[in-house]
Amino acid sequence: MQSEDKFITKVASRKFNTKEKKIINPVYFNVGIYLIIPFLLGIFAGIKLDEKFNSKPFFAIIGIILGTASSLYNLWKLTKE
Repeated sequence: MQSEDKFITKVASRKFNTKEKKIINPVYFNVGIYLIIPFLLGIFAGIKLDEKFNSKPFFAIIGIILGTASSLYNLWKLTKE
């Protein structure tokens, strides 16, 4: 009887996992879109400007740089929230 009481006391004193699940902000599901769209738009605009002005790598490189900067800015804004 005494061992049963110890067992019941031991089971009753256990702490169960009562942690609440952390809710993920749905905005973070769009991180890929926030990063890739400005980058692709920069490349696309750079290539189109290169075709128009016949200056093959110049505007494409500028488009890549501006697209990357824009993607990083979007990521910074997202993490700041």
